[in-house]
Amino acid sequence: MNHNIIRVGLTILLLGIILIKVNLLELLNIFLSINVIFLIIALLVVVPILYIIRAYKWNIFLRSVGIKKLFPNLIQVLLIGVFYGLVTPGKIGELARVYYLNEKKSETIPTVLLEKITDILVLCVLCMISIGVFYNNHNLKSVMLIFFLFFITGVWLLANRTFTLFVTKLFKVNYDDADNYVNKLSSLFHNKCTLLKAVGLSAIYYLVAFVLGYVLLKSLNIDTSMLIALPIIILMGNIPITISGLGLRESISAACFVLLGDSGVNGVTFSLLLFSVMILFPGILGYFLTIRRDNYG
Repeated sequence: MNHNIIRVGLTILLLGIILIKVNLLELLNIFLSINVIFLIIALLVVVPILYIIRAYKWNIFLRSVGIKKLFPNLIQVLLIGVFYGLVTPGKIGELARVYYLNEKKSETIPTVLLEKITDILVLCVLCMISIGVFYNNHNLKSVMLIFFLFFITGVWLLANRTFTLFVTKLFKVNYDDADNYVNKLSSLFHNKCTLLKAVGLSAIYYLVAFVLGYVLLKSLNIDTSMLIALPIIILMGNIPITISGLGLRESISAACFVLLGDSGVNGVTFSLLLFSVMILFPGILGYFLTIRRDNYG
C-alpha cells in the first residue's frame, strides 16, 4: 500500500513539474491543431497492427507450452491486460491476462513474462543504438546502463530456480505450482527457435511502432527527425516508479527533444499523444471487455 502511495505521489509530482515548466497554452494549441486524418490512420490502421503482432508473439509462447487458443480471443485478453497495466506501475497489471484463460497460472504466467522480456530486450538494443549514435549524452548512457543492469538482474532472478522457489515458499504458494512455473519458464528460455521468433516479431513490432511515431509526429506537425527519441520514450514508460510511466516518460521525452534541438513542449505533447494512442485507447477497450465478463479461455 505504501509503495502504491509513493508511486501515485511521484506521478502527480512529475506531472506537476512538467505542467509548471511547459507553456500550457502552447501545449493546448498543439493538440487543437492536430491533423485528424493522421490521427485516424494511427488509431485505426497502425495500432491494430501492433496488437496483432503482440498477440501473435504471445500465441507462439502459449503453443510452446502446449496451450492453444483462438487468436481473436487472445487479442481481447491482451487488451484486457493493457487495461490492468494502465493502472499499475511498469504495466505489472498485464499479468492479469492469465486470469482470463482457463489454464494453469503456473503455465501461462511464464508466457506473459517471456513476451515482455523479449519486448524489453529489443527495446534496450534500439535505445543503445539511438543514444550511442544520435545523442552521445553521458546522462542518458548512465540511465540506460543502470536500467539494463536491473533488467538483466531481474531476468536472472525470474529464471533462477532456487530464488523462485524461495520466494514462492515465503508467500505460501503451492510447491507443485511453483515447480511447474519454474519448469515451464526454463523450457521457454531454452527453446531457441521460439525465442528467435519472438525477438524477430519484437523487432517487427518496433518497426511498426516507428511508423506510428512518424504518423503522430506528422499529425502534430513536429519535425519527424524527433523519431530518434521513440525507443527511449517507450522504455521510460516501462520503469515501475510511476503509474503507467506518466510524468517520467514525458520528462524524458522533453529532455530528448531539447537535446535534438526541438522544444520541450513538443516532447511532452508527442509523449502524451503516443501514450494515448498506443496504451490509453486500447486500455479503454480492454476495460469494456472486462465488463462483458466473457469466457476467453
